[in-house]
Amino acid sequence: MILSRLLAVAVTLCVGPAFTHASAPASSGFRLLDTVNTGFSYTADADLRRGAGELSVWRYELDASGRTALSPDATLTHGIGFVRTELDRPEASLLPETLQELSLRLGWQYRRDANWRFIASVRPGFFGDGRAVEADTFNAPFLGLASYAASRELIWSFGLIANAFSDNPVLPIAGLRWEFAPAWRFDLGFPRAGVAWELNRTTTLTAGATFQGGTYRLTRAPGSSPAARSLADAKLDYREIRLGVGGTVALSAGLKLTIDVGMTVDQRFDYHELGFEQRGDPAAFAAVALGGRF
Repeated sequence: MILSRLLAVAVTLCVGPAFTHASAPASSGFRLLDTVNTGFSYTADADLRRGAGELSVWRYELDASGRTALSPDATLTHGIGFVRTELDRPEASLLPETLQELSLRLGWQYRRDANWRFIASVRPGFFGDGRAVEADTFNAPFLGLASYAASRELIWSFGLIANAFSDNPVLPIAGLRWEFAPAWRFDLGFPRAGVAWELNRTTTLTAGATFQGGTYRLTRAPGSSPAARSLADAKLDYREIRLGVGGTVALSAGLKLTIDVGMTVDQRFDYHELGFEQRGDPAAFAAVALGGRF
C-alpha cells in the first residue's frame, strides 16, 4: 500500500510537466494544451468523533487545459481533470474508501475593459466513490465570477457557485486581491486566503487558510452493516479547512512548485440528505503541487 501510494505521488507530480514539453499550439488562436497542474496532499491520522476510530486522507490531482482565442478579449478554455481522495479509515466506518472526480473543464473568459473581467466555467463529469462510472454520479458544478480592478493594487471579485449535489446548491462568493505594500499581497477567496510576501523574483512565501474537498455520490454502500447499507446512493459533502504556511518557487519560466504545511482546523464528511455527519479532530497536513504553463 505504501509503495503504491509513493508511486502515485511520483506520477502525479511528474506527468504534468512531461506533457508541458510534449505539445505545441495548433494555430495562433488555439492551444490544445496550455496549462498543466498536478498535486498531492496528505492529512495525518486524526480521531473521528463519536468513537469511530482514526482517519487519514491521501489526495491526488491532475488537470490539463488548453484555450481557443475567440478575439483579443474573449477566450474559451477546455480540458480534463482528475481528483482521487483515498480515506484510510476503520473497516467499520460509515465512510467510503475513495472519492473520485473525472470531469471536463470548460470555460469562457472575457475582458470588457481595463477594469472589468468575467469568467464562467463548468465541470461536467462523474463525482463518485471510484468504484464505477454510473449515470447517477454525473454532475456539472458551475462557477460564474466577475472581477473589478479598482486600481493596479486592488481587485474585487464576486459571483456564485452552483452544485446540484451540494447541501447548498447555489452559493454566493466574494473576494479581493490587495497589494497593500511593495512585495506584499492579501488574498481573500477560494480555495486560498491569506498573506503572500514576494521574497524575490522566483520565490513567494504564504500564510493563511486553504480549502480541500468536494461533493460526491456513492454508488455502493460503504460497508455491510444496516447503517452502512442505508448510505448506498447517498450524497456526501467532504471538506477540510486548513491553516498553514508555504511557498511557491519558479523552477523555470513556465514551471512553479508550491509546498504547504500546517494543521486542519475543520474536517467533516456530511451525508446532508440523511442528516448524518462525521468530523475529524485537528491533524497535520502537507501538500505539494507543480504547475506548468507555456
